[in-house]
This record gives sequence, C-alpha cells and structure tokens, in this order.
Amino acid sequence: MTVSAIRALFEPERIAFAPGARADDPAERALRANLASPGLQVAVHDVTHGVPRDARFDLGVIALPQRRPVSTLERMRRLGCEAVIFVNTEAGDGRQRGREWQALRSRARELGLRALGPSRSGVMVPAIGLVAGAAATPPAAGATALVTQSDSVLGAMLGCAAGRGFGFSRVAAVGKASDVVLGDVLDYLATDASTTSILLHLEHIADARRFVSAARAAVRTKPVLVLRGGAARERARPGLGGLLRADDVYDAVFRRTGLVRVRSVEALFDAALALGRLHPMRVQGLARGRLAIVANGTGAALLAADAVAAGGGSVAPLDGAARARLLAAGVGRLPAACCIDLGDDAAPARFAAALGAVLEGDDADAVLLVHAPAPGADPAGIARAIIERAAQAQAAGRLVIAALLGSGDGETRARLEHAGIPCYDDTVDAVRAFLTGMRAARALAQLGEIPDAIAGAGAPHPEEAAEIVDVALAEGRRALDAGESLALLQAYGIPAAVTRTVRTAAEARAAAAALGYPVTVAGLVRGGGRASRTEPLEAASGEALTRRCRTLQERARRVRPGARVAGFVVQPTRRAAGVLELLLGVASDPTFGPVLVLGQGGPYCETVRDYTCGLPPLNTALARAALADTRIGRMILEAEHAAPVNVDAIVAAIVQVSQLLADQASLAELRVNPLLAGPQGVFAADARAMQRAFLRMTAQDRRMRLFTSMSELRDDLAARGTAIDYDRELALVVEDPTQPGELWGGARIVADPDGATAEYAVSTRSDVQRRGVGEASLRAILDYARERGIKTVYGIVLRENAPMRDLARRVGFRETRTPDDPETVRTVIDL
Repeated sequence: MTVSAIRALFEPERIAFAPGARADDPAERALRANLASPGLQVAVHDVTHGVPRDARFDLGVIALPQRRPVSTLERMRRLGCEAVIFVNTEAGDGRQRGREWQALRSRARELGLRALGPSRSGVMVPAIGLVAGAAATPPAAGATALVTQSDSVLGAMLGCAAGRGFGFSRVAAVGKASDVVLGDVLDYLATDASTTSILLHLEHIADARRFVSAARAAVRTKPVLVLRGGAARERARPGLGGLLRADDVYDAVFRRTGLVRVRSVEALFDAALALGRLHPMRVQGLARGRLAIVANGTGAALLAADAVAAGGGSVAPLDGAARARLLAAGVGRLPAACCIDLGDDAAPARFAAALGAVLEGDDADAVLLVHAPAPGADPAGIARAIIERAAQAQAAGRLVIAALLGSGDGETRARLEHAGIPCYDDTVDAVRAFLTGMRAARALAQLGEIPDAIAGAGAPHPEEAAEIVDVALAEGRRALDAGESLALLQAYGIPAAVTRTVRTAAEARAAAAALGYPVTVAGLVRGGGRASRTEPLEAASGEALTRRCRTLQERARRVRPGARVAGFVVQPTRRAAGVLELLLGVASDPTFGPVLVLGQGGPYCETVRDYTCGLPPLNTALARAALADTRIGRMILEAEHAAPVNVDAIVAAIVQVSQLLADQASLAELRVNPLLAGPQGVFAADARAMQRAFLRMTAQDRRMRLFTSMSELRDDLAARGTAIDYDRELALVVEDPTQPGELWGGARIVADPDGATAEYAVSTRSDVQRRGVGEASLRAILDYARERGIKTVYGIVLRENAPMRDLARRVGFRETRTPDDPETVRTVIDL
C-alpha cells in the first residue's frame, strides 16, 4: 500500500460517503449518525445526491449492502479516492457473502484503490471525531493505537476502555481478508506522532515478509503488544513428528520482531494501561528487570516480590553500600528478601529518605513504593515527599511506581500521576505495570543485541552441501539417507558420529564389532508407499544387536502393512557423564517458510514437548535467546561455568544449521535427534567489525558522517547498522584486503515502505580516505537501488562537509535546502 493511501484512511481531508440500501437497519443508522456528527472535523459528502463539479476526495466510505456496489466503487475512484472503507451494516454471518466481498476487493485493486474491510467497526480517529464505522459509542482520544482483525475483539476493548477512561489515537478493524494488510498499518503507526504505543490483535498474517519488516520497524520507535487467537483449532505442522504447531511459529515471529505477546483481552488492556502510564524513555531502562521495593510493612512487600519473581523479574539486590546508605538514613529493617521495610508507622520523611538512598546507587532499574493503611498514616504527605524526589529519579533515568493500598484518595493519586509517578490500588497491578515495561524493554533490547564473536571451526562449505543435495534431487529423491544427512551437517562444521549403513543383520554385527560396542541401530524402512527411518535402539553385544534387528523388522511390519526393513544404520553410542540429548531441526511453515526448532531431544521429545523455534538466520545472540527459552536450555545456561556441557558449541551448532538453511533453499526439513551436547564444539561469525572501524575514524570524520562527537559507537547503534532488513535495506562494506574482518568503509540505503524513495549514507575510515572507497561504495549501492526499482535516493549532509558534497556532485546528486536545519543540505538523485 502506498503511504498516501494509508494516510487517507487515518488522516482524510474529504470523505465521499455512499450510504447502504437499508436505511432502517440499526448499524446503518449508527454509521450515518457517526459521519454526520457535529464534532467531526472532516468534510463528508453523500455522493448519492450528486457532487459539485471538480470535487475531489481522498477517502471513500461505502456501506454494504449496495444495490450496485461495483458501480459505487468505480465512482469513488473517479472522485479521486485513494482508499475505501467497506462498512458491513448487515446482520448475520459474513462468510455467506465472502465471494461478493472478494470480488469487490479485487475490483478495488484493479482500480488502484486500497480497500479496508468489510468490517462493522471500520476506522476511528477520536481526536478529530472520525468514526467511519457503525460503533454506537465512539472511544475517547488517547495515545494508544488499536488494530484488530475482529469486530468482536474490538468491541470488547472499546467496552473496557469506556469503563476506565482510556483513550485511543487510531482504531482500525482491518478484517481477515482486507486489502489493507497489518504491515501497512504498522508502517503508518510507527511514524505517527500521536501514537506512543500500539495494540495489535490478529488471527493470521497474509503477507509475512511485509509484516515482519513493518513490525521490526515499529518496535524500534514504540512498544507493540500483540494478542493472537485461533491456536486451539490449528493442527500440528507436518514434519518433526508433529512437534511444531502454527502458534509456536507465531511466537517465534513475535519474539524475533520484538512484539510483546499477551494471552487475553483483559491482559492486553492491562498492558495498554501500564504502557500508557509509563514514560516511553524510562521503559527502555527496565530490560534487566530489577525492582526495588520500599513498603511500610513486610507482608505487602513480600507479595510484591513474589509477583516480580513469577513474572521473570527480580527484586533488586542491596549491596553493602546500599545497606549502609539506608541504615544511615534510618529507614528501617532490611530483611534477607531485600525488600525495604520502613515499619507501619513510617512518616513521609522516611519514605523520601529511602527513595533517595535507593536512587543514589545503581542496584535497581525501578522502585516500587507500597503504602498500606495504618493508624495515623498520612498518604497525602507521603505523596508530597515522594514527588519532591521525582526529579532525582527522572535525572537518574529511573522509574518510580506507587501502590496506595486501600486508599480512596483520588486527589493524592492524581497528584502522583501528574508528577510522572504511576499510581495503583494494589501491588499486583503495580508489579504488572513494571513487568509489562520490562518485557517491552527486553523486546527492544533483543533487536539491538550484538552477537558474540565465535571462532575455531572454520568457514562452512556450502559447495559440499550443495553437491549432496543436488545429487539427491537429480535422482528424484525427496529425502537424504543417514550418511548424506550427516555429511550435510559436517559440511557446516557440526561433527557427526561415524555411521555404517548395511543391508543385513549379519553386516550390522560386523559393523558394530569394527566400531566398538555399545552401538545404536536403526532400520531403513521401505514399502507401504514411502521410505523412512525408525528410532534407534541400543545394543551392548552381538547377541543383543541381532535381537534389536529382529525387533525392528517386526515393528516395521506391524506399523505399516507391506513395509520391510531394507537395511540398518549402525552408530557407536557415545554416552558420558554430563552429556545431554538435544533436538535441533528444521521445519517448513506455509506462512513464514523455514523454521528452526531447538529443544530436549531423545526418543521422548514429542512427549516431553520442551522446545522452541526461531526464524532463520540466527546469530549467536538469538541462538542463546532460543536456548534460554527451553527448560533444558535454562538448565544448561544456569550451570554454564560448572557443567561439562560447552554452551558455545551448542550456540555454534544452532547458528551453523541456520546458515545451512539459508544457503540450501531446497532443504525443507532437517531433524538432528539427538544432538549430543558435551565439551566439544566449533565457532563461527563476528558482528563487531563495524565498531572496530568506527574507532579508527577521527573525531572530525565521526561528526561529518554521524553528526556526533561520541568517541565510540554504542552497541545498540552498531547492532542497528548490522541487523539488515533486506526487504528495505542494504549495506555494502569494503574489507581490508590485508586484514580480513577489518572494514575500510561502505555505503547503505534504507528504503521507505513503498520502495520508491531511499536514504543513503556513506562512511570511510579516516586512514584510508582518498582511495576511492566512498565513491565505489556509493556507485555500487545506487546500482542496487536501480535494480530494486527505487526512483529517488537522497541523503542529509552537513553543510561544512565539503568532501562528501563534492563526492555527491561527482556521482550525479543535486543539492536542495533543508528548511528545518540550516546546518545541513539535502542531496538528491533520480534513478
């Protein structure tokens, strides 16, 4: 969708309205009343009564049913509309009219119109009084956007909001088959200044690539909460023993894009309230999840501490210096739980002293102040004392939250809220607000993580893997045998066990004797319409191996009529103390494509169901995060420095399989079970080259390139520069030919969501300037932009940066003024 079309939906200047055929329907009456509201700040014209000559509109609203809907749609286009909203005013099941609606959307697409709906609710912009739908009660204005695929969910959210005085900046019910996809709306909301957070409800995603790109872009600017329904009716995905389900993949998508998932409408609304009360800049400091608790009683404080721990946070530890400051201030008792108990008779000065002592240190990311009713208590005085310390908290970038238990003093709460201190009636709500902010901060931080450098295993050999796959494809096979599968892994640096594939039980005994007992043996099953491999059985002797082979043959015949064991796969069993069995696999999702699966392996992995999945490619940071998302992974990580399991080896294997998946597009499924995790491993990749090149730029060059005088590049900026969204961005770098991994410089472009315009940037290390690095990089990136169909490329350059301005002119850029910044010029080239 074009930017102007999505803007027309939420910022229309003139609306062309086509009423429906049933004026007496309640929904139709509500729609007409909404578009005739005296508070509406947009001109609306009923086009059924004729329009003035040369009248132009940007948004059309069409009520359904229409007597001649296609003619109405075509008229909207002739009137200049870029987008239309179909509002369904009919009662009943919309699925009965699915074909009619699909035909309307198809015709809109042919006309160059973007269509939202049909839905009952349409679009709402409370700040300008716009309700382009049949909602009976328009929502209040606020700073949170709500986007949903369901009218019923939207109705539930608006009902909750009305009861709690919560408002919205933009509201849209896009429907499940709308031409306006979720990614379009997210792109718009990401840059909407009136929106500080986004609530998203969905059941399915139609355009996966667009959604993932838009979601990542939106999360970098504001928190995005997501609620998904429909998981209960979905079947397991094929492959990997039916382990993977569609909702698991959506979970992986949400984690990868930085979306914060909630599980119910109530939880979504609670999270929205929490984010609405938390200042966006202070939310970003909550990633470590350390909450200090100050209370006038241990009981209330411990309830809060339990809620923090259950939600994945931690009560901030008090080191010796912090305890000394608190005790010197005479604030009260310091129990082992690290909650600060001021005593039930705590006066306002004691609360203020405790808050000040905590803020002096760096032990906590946020402070929760809990006040329970007590004889002679002065909640208003405590609020005034806390507010006096608010400036100290804000200067330290720390969040302060208050819970006034059992107090009906609305004026005191309002005073705290006005001072930027979120106030709640109980500790559960207060802690939930903190945890919501923590999850949003961690989601954003994950997007900015730089992976650890790994080395030692050498580069993968994709040409060897490609040869293995090509041979199988040339022979018309859909599966690799055991030996080929292991060779595929070895080509990517993942050590594989020695394997012998034989035809008979006697040959299996000979192979086992050569390999050394104990061994595992699996059967290669043919017949019954397909080929497969059985789960392996262990054998400690020749006699046991013969029995195992016989068992495998009997099982094959029982499970699948007509099947037979055509051969056996024999491997040595290498079990040692501390060695764990993991599952590492690949499955294909029809919406999102290849998915990497990691978890506990062994013969009972489908029963245990301890696994997670991720979208490739994965780097070391994402691989570690995936490992931490499983029970067995958390056990490994918690004992990383004491256990014999080499965590780096596991991380490297995940990264290498991810790379294998990226290189071999024809690979639909892979299952490594078990992956034996012991002390051995290999390493690959390095994502810190950009920082090393930055340190070798002079202060003047850093200012010219980045408009900054900082002496080193922050991790989040380096990560942003190396985490490329290939749907919208490309970065080309020039490597030092004498020092592989060291960068001389490069160029980058970032396209807008339409793909029509892109911004460029060029940087060259100070000690290699005037070698043509910048010009070669810029020309190469412009060639790429032409291939992508980008029409215009621009860049912002400091007016004093004469070398860059000269380079731009040589390449063909022209200069224009930047009205809002006299110190810069805008360089533009049309491709």
